[in-house]
Amino acid sequence: MTKGKSRESPTSTRQKLLEGQGYALYLSSDRNGDAFEVKLELLNVDEEKPVISLSGSSSPEDPGLTIDFKVSEEDLKELVRKFLKLFGVEGA
Repeated sequence: MTKGKSRESPTSTRQKLLEGQGYALYLSSDRNGDAFEVKLELLNVDEEKPVISLSGSSSPEDPGLTIDFKVSEEDLKELVRKFLKLFGVEGA
């Protein structure tokens, strides 16, 4: 990072690049002791609200991967409606 320059927050960068509209993917990772945790979120840029959250964790003792998935029914319906509308499906 250059001295004397402040970095913009990810929120303001998303707002500027997407002009306050659309969706953005946000990926973060963390270590909790030996466990490695990853979180992937689909954010509604306008509201800065996660629409879909996907998280997973793994550790050397338990090499399997646990994945959690969260989405509200309303948000899922809205995403499907917008996706269908992109491809010209009538009634979407």
